[in-house]
Amino acid sequence: MADIIDDLLTRFTKYVPDLPLEVRLKIEAESRHIWGGSTIEKTTYVEKGICGYGKETRAMLVSMGLQQRKPLRQITSDIGAHPSTVFRMLNRKTPCK
Repeated sequence: MADIIDDLLTRFTKYVPDLPLEVRLKIEAESRHIWGGSTIEKTTYVEKGICGYGKETRAMLVSMGLQQRKPLRQITSDIGAHPSTVFRMLNRKTPCK
């Protein structure tokens, strides 16, 4: 489930579509570093993430890495996750749209 940082970044990129991916990743990493583990208004939890990236961003980076035919070792290094974490991400069932 997406948290508030994912929601804000999605809205931000909607209005600034040519925002470079590197800038989006830097904003997310800094935001999670500052607010990760916090609760806002006693209802919204901000995920700390792994290496400053939330679940949705990590999934996107894995997908991009696989499309670019990067080795699994490089993909896991890029997102700061263990290979078994990446395999679990890939084994999750996703609904067809």
